[in-house]
Amino acid sequence: MMRAVMMGGVAIGMSAVMAWGLGEPPYEERASEAVRKVDEVNAKGPWKADMKALAAHEESPEWFGDAKFGIYFHWGVYSVPAFDNEWYPRNMHIDGTPANVHHNQMYENPTRFGYHELVPAFRAERFDAEEWARLFKDAGAKFAGPVFEHHDGYAMWGSKLTPWNAVETGPKRDIAGQMEKAIRAEGMKFIATFHHGFNGQFTEKENEANGYYPRREGWYTTSEDPRERMLYGNLPQKWSRDMWLGKLQEAIDGYKPDLIWFDFCVQRLPAEYQARFLAYYFNRASEWGREVVVTCKNHNFAPEIAVEDFEKGRMERLTPQTWLTDDTLGTGSWCYTDELVIRPAGEIVQVLADIVSKNGNLLLNISPMSNGSIPKDQRAALKLIGDWLKANGEAIYSTRPWLTAGEGPTKLGKGGHFVESLKYTSRDVRYTRSKDGKTLYAILLGWPEERRVTLRSVKGQAGAGGEGELLGLRKKMKWGVDEEGHVVVEWPEGKAEGALAADACVVKLPAGGLSLHDEALAELHPGLTLEASAAELDGTQIRVEEVDGKKSIGYWDRGGESVHWLVRVPEAGAYRVQMEVASEAANRVVLATHEFELTAAVPSTGSWRVWKMVEVGVMEFGKAGVHQVVLRPAEVEEWKAVNVRRVVLLPK
Repeated sequence: MMRAVMMGGVAIGMSAVMAWGLGEPPYEERASEAVRKVDEVNAKGPWKADMKALAAHEESPEWFGDAKFGIYFHWGVYSVPAFDNEWYPRNMHIDGTPANVHHNQMYENPTRFGYHELVPAFRAERFDAEEWARLFKDAGAKFAGPVFEHHDGYAMWGSKLTPWNAVETGPKRDIAGQMEKAIRAEGMKFIATFHHGFNGQFTEKENEANGYYPRREGWYTTSEDPRERMLYGNLPQKWSRDMWLGKLQEAIDGYKPDLIWFDFCVQRLPAEYQARFLAYYFNRASEWGREVVVTCKNHNFAPEIAVEDFEKGRMERLTPQTWLTDDTLGTGSWCYTDELVIRPAGEIVQVLADIVSKNGNLLLNISPMSNGSIPKDQRAALKLIGDWLKANGEAIYSTRPWLTAGEGPTKLGKGGHFVESLKYTSRDVRYTRSKDGKTLYAILLGWPEERRVTLRSVKGQAGAGGEGELLGLRKKMKWGVDEEGHVVVEWPEGKAEGALAADACVVKLPAGGLSLHDEALAELHPGLTLEASAAELDGTQIRVEEVDGKKSIGYWDRGGESVHWLVRVPEAGAYRVQMEVASEAANRVVLATHEFELTAAVPSTGSWRVWKMVEVGVMEFGKAGVHQVVLRPAEVEEWKAVNVRRVVLLPK
């Protein structure tokens, strides 16, 4: 007997699924054909499916460094219950979870009413791609797009590889295609985000299940039905991998995305599949004449290939590599729920300023309702963000980091995913600069009460001063230099004016003659001995450890990870470089500044506990002042771990 449940006037249940008349086309053959197409293009194109060769790709092209802010949205069948979060499809199958209890009460037990039976209720009847794109543009986004497929296995485009897609079912519309057309019409870059690597139930180990849907015998998650198994990821491992690659091939050829974003699950795929995807995307982009971006989490791709992304997180410091934060406007769920609470727009602007000052971009998620409407509270927040960016965007878009990210009492303890929420003050300042270096922007994360505002990181020449601008209000303001060399700005009287000015306001100054103050230098690094304890670590495994009572950089097993220091060089010229190292294997490293690279051999010392000071070469510094010195592996694939205590620079 077929079951039906009424939702919003729509009867949903297995009878509705049967009524779609989807048939049983050879989906496995279609996936294999898509993979063959990938391999054919790669065989002819300039990019080969080889990770070492793919490292030549420019991971962060100019447009991405300029864009700074984008918007995407979690919206799909999981939006229908409007309960728990976007992991409802998984959690409903786990006894005792809020989603499981809710599902039993609102529908039936998951053994009798599966997730697939919610699909007919995802109608998107109020969805208007053009109106959404205008909203994103007005909010200040420079790139935007949908979640093409979440872990649940439902494709938001007309995929030929699965019956569970938005053209054949649910909305009966090409959501991705309509958004692509509308977003490009508004002058934004189009992005595609993918979470589908976690849909397949089986891992590298034969017959080991560890996917999104819990395997429970007798439940739909273990169904052998030709259609149901496609949604729940109950597929043989080879088929599942081909589906992963095949869906990417469809998205690339069908929508030509400027950026493809991946969730945490790329590492579940063999390296050969990852390389085939990358080569195919880069080859197609070469045909289009476009520069494209790939982002990933947890260094699933090498940093030379992809931009690293931090979920609800960010870096605690300025980094040489461009990175991305993906965050959401809501406080809990990434998809719409009836109890979703929206964060203050001022908080988003403060986080954006912090991110940009450290060489990052922000991708902000919104949460539409299943009917395709965007709630008023989310629209209001987006409008405020857009108003602030219209007034102050000069300090955000097309900028680059200054010599330091900022100053102030409020500091992020540790960067990465899921960082703490911070309460900023007007004494917390973030810096950016124009690409030509002629303008400095100081973004105060609050409206100051005092009339004289000291920028403690900025040093001016004695007697210097002139006219600056309070950017959002277009008010002129005088600035000068105090006895200690700090730049001091005369603040206008009155309360905060303008969009979100109480949360973030921008001082615009001519950068000529301004430099990093000694106070800021002292916080960065005091001298020419670069100690392990002062190193900034760029990676998830590398760390500072203590060996024989001394600090050293260890656990450096990954060739894609690196370290860097900021050092004040007293005068231009050549410097001999020595390193104190311990290693069981010979290796090669690169020491680099923005203008010079030194590739050096590091010998084996025979043991991790045998330390040796080795001469590695000579570095050239074109001018005195603050330089960033990066230490990284010379060959990513051939890298063997090295422990480093210190790097010493000696004037030659």
